[in-house]
Amino acid sequence: MSNLEIFITNLFSISSTSFYPRNYNPNYLFVRNGMKNNPSLAEYIKGDVKGGSTPPAYLFCKNKGVQFIKTSAVSRHFINTNDLYLINENFHNKNLKRSITRPYDIIYTMT
Repeated sequence: MSNLEIFITNLFSISSTSFYPRNYNPNYLFVRNGMKNNPSLAEYIKGDVKGGSTPPAYLFCKNKGVQFIKTSAVSRHFINTNDLYLINENFHNKNLKRSITRPYDIIYTMT
């Protein structure tokens, strides 16, 4: 059985660009409004923010390849190096150049 929630909001806070019901949850609004004057992540980053997605499973290798970090290996202050995968080297060099991490890069996940 589903749990229905009803959110009542001010007409002026409804946006046609984000008509997702979660955006009108009072708890979400409290946090979002509280963070308005805080700096964003973009203010700390030089260059572009790059993103990616997990490649198809058939591109992962068993014995050799380039180490690949899945979001499952990333937690708040830790990267579980026991949870790294190996990906096909040709695919990595051709399709994942923008996802290569270097020293001092920030890794974040959105799942």
